[in-house]
Amino acid sequence: MEATGEATERSRARYALGWSGLHCLGLPPSWRECRLINISETGAELEPFDLDRGEQFEGELELELSAPSGILKAVRLRSEIRQVTWSPDGHVSLMIEFAGLTTLEANALELLVPFDAFV
Repeated sequence: MEATGEATERSRARYALGWSGLHCLGLPPSWRECRLINISETGAELEPFDLDRGEQFEGELELELSAPSGILKAVRLRSEIRQVTWSPDGHVSLMIEFAGLTTLEANALELLVPFDAFV
């Protein structure tokens, strides 16, 4: 991502969620639980669970979310990992940027998160 893109992503309003979800890294696909910390129209921050301390996080990540309200059963969003942060107690935070969302995926994202989150 270009520096201007990074600055733009950081300046986007983020909406705190705390929802449960699933994420998948690499091949073969291995779906694991995660917590969606916050989201914007271009990316999100999540906390993956059941990790090994030495585990590497890079490249593509697929995120599966469903709204607690039940408005949608689930939507899968492709993304790129942009930043990884380990806390001293072993928790990891992944900052991701959504990659090449289709119109259908973008519309589903709008349904998942209240419209005012992106204003």
